[in-house]
Amino acid sequence: MQPSRWVFVSVCAVAMACGSSSKSPSGPGAADGGSSSSGGASSSGGTTSSGGGSSGASSSSGAGSSSGSTNADAGGGACNASGGTLDPISAAANFPCSWYFNQSVTASAPDPASAAMISQLSSGGGWGNGNTFQIDWSIGVIFTNMPAASVPAKSTDTTAAQTTSMPFVNGGVATPDSDIPTTIPVTTAQVTAEGSGFESGGGFASDGGDDHYLVFDNATKLLYEVYQASVSGGHISSAGSIAIWDPTIQYPANLRGDVCTSADASGALMAPLLATPDEVAAGTITHALRMILPNARIQNKEYVRPATHGTGGSGWATTNGIPYGARLRLHSSFSLPNASPAAEVFVTALKTYGMILSDGGDIALSVANDDTFHAKWADLLPNGSHELYGIQVTDFDVVAPPEGAHIDFTSYDCTRTPASLIPGTTQ
Repeated sequence: MQPSRWVFVSVCAVAMACGSSSKSPSGPGAADGGSSSSGGASSSGGTTSSGGGSSGASSSSGAGSSSGSTNADAGGGACNASGGTLDPISAAANFPCSWYFNQSVTASAPDPASAAMISQLSSGGGWGNGNTFQIDWSIGVIFTNMPAASVPAKSTDTTAAQTTSMPFVNGGVATPDSDIPTTIPVTTAQVTAEGSGFESGGGFASDGGDDHYLVFDNATKLLYEVYQASVSGGHISSAGSIAIWDPTIQYPANLRGDVCTSADASGALMAPLLATPDEVAAGTITHALRMILPNARIQNKEYVRPATHGTGGSGWATTNGIPYGARLRLHSSFSLPNASPAAEVFVTALKTYGMILSDGGDIALSVANDDTFHAKWADLLPNGSHELYGIQVTDFDVVAPPEGAHIDFTSYDCTRTPASLIPGTTQ
């Protein structure tokens, strides 16, 4: 049985995700735990910010909601968008429980093509990096303008006194995909040796890789996700893309718009999928995780919800590849031999919330860098980035997407949804 498909057709140049981060991880297993993801693919543009955005479906179909309804599987109210002080335990904790990444998929049906996709992924080489289920912690998640009392001990999250509102200079971001602000909050604290939360081997300057900068600002309650970020001359810039997310907006099912990229090639949110050491130390991850795969295992020019964007080219899969937005759920019967307590937390999360294909690259599972958290990966993962070795592609099912459709596209023309336009930004 083949899944149903939607097709977006027009003529424009093909844009492809490419490149990799050169930042080395600073935690355990640093010798082989670096990031190698393709980042948010740029779009060719072509529509205006006021162009007819889709009205989408209700939040029950897997997008966002401002209702803040509680889901018992999502931590019994741990997720919220109350407008109060941000909870620095994770980005996901500051979004309503009704958001797709905060929803359990334990009872969700498998995709009709799940067996074929898993078989193809396995025969095609499985996970990247030699078919190893490895962990990458090169991406930071920073909370800025936080009250001093809410900053955890041993954390370098930033207080208002350590946060500057830095002018943003457009270095050629994808439009209308990007939300172009006048300023972005930047910490003045030295969060990492490389730079204040920037995923770059060049410190504050872009090193030509993904250079993600993910910052959740307590003053505005907005999540800024920047791809190819760089700071110089007293301003922050990007030549890639920038997506600004508001947890209080009721986004339609197609989020910011079909064929619209974000800081991730999937077009969806990035930071809420990054498990943090503080969550793991507390014993529970209450959201889906971020997965990346080599481009050759990703379905050419196709995505499923919650993704709104994909990539493609001559090296991408053409039959039974994994589409962007696909959610893989670990078999309920799976057991990892000699698992540490931290590994068990990951295993439970993968069984309950699964992981979502978000970008292209070599290291399968992305988590947050521990610089801005109280707990440290070195204290939690006895085997470092190899902690989850032993988890195979064939231990997963692909969950049926919320709307049941695999969406094919031939153009990278983004059409923004009106609900997603952030006041004070341009597209």
